[in-house]
Amino acid sequence: MPTPKAICIEDLKPGRGCPRYLSCTAVAGREEGLGLGPDGDVLWKSPVPPACELWVSMDECLILYRRDGAPPVTVTRAGRGLRVPPEKPVVLLAGDGIRIGSRRLRVHIHGAAPAVRPPAPVDVTPVPRPGGRSARAAAAATVIGSMAAAGAVEVRDAPPKVAPPPPPPPPIEVRATPPVPPPPPKPIEVREAPPAPPMPPIEVREAPPMIAEEPEPRATEVRDHVVKPGETLSSIARKTGGADTVKGIVERNGLTDAKLLKVGQKLKVRMPAAQGGGRK
Repeated sequence: MPTPKAICIEDLKPGRGCPRYLSCTAVAGREEGLGLGPDGDVLWKSPVPPACELWVSMDECLILYRRDGAPPVTVTRAGRGLRVPPEKPVVLLAGDGIRIGSRRLRVHIHGAAPAVRPPAPVDVTPVPRPGGRSARAAAAATVIGSMAAAGAVEVRDAPPKVAPPPPPPPPIEVRATPPVPPPPPKPIEVREAPPAPPMPPIEVREAPPMIAEEPEPRATEVRDHVVKPGETLSSIARKTGGADTVKGIVERNGLTDAKLLKVGQKLKVRMPAAQGGGRK
């Protein structure tokens, strides 16, 4: 079972009085949990189905799943965008953007969640850099939430001067079926379900099928049978070759108990008719 992930959803243009960061937990599989509403609001176990679901796949990837009929959703990465197809899992990476309606969101992934909790605002406190620069130029943000396992997340106004250029991000991957352990990053790929086996060719027959004639019933006749030692009604019925049954012998001879047979007792039993005989 995959492990829930601690993530942070950043609202790039929050409204007045709205938090910029929400500490969230993406649960495993398509369990009821984290989602986005049609206007981009973050939802948690909402009674109304969300426009998009956020959950963890079997190979520990964060998945965005757009429901059928939901408004358009776009995932952005490194200046490129992918229009999310309905009902296909899209793998999200840390720093991916989500456009839904007029909202612009960014996803931060912090690893395994220590506990499954509903979304909660995260306090962002400016952290001045040493050297006495202005507060705006030197401010950083320490994201403190329920992500004890991931530690603090620092937000800076600009990237550090000595930071090496980041490697090119892998493309957005779209999966059509539950994933297997992922291969190395590939170009943007939409996987379809495996092709169905080929259908057999259409069969055309020269003529309609012939209807088999029912065989004529075998001729039978009732004969006297003397019960021998060890015989039962079942064994006697088998000796008739299907011409008679236990029920037929019981009813024909007026027996009250099928188990009380006596050696030498005469029974009327239906047997196959002799050559040239008929049913009696």
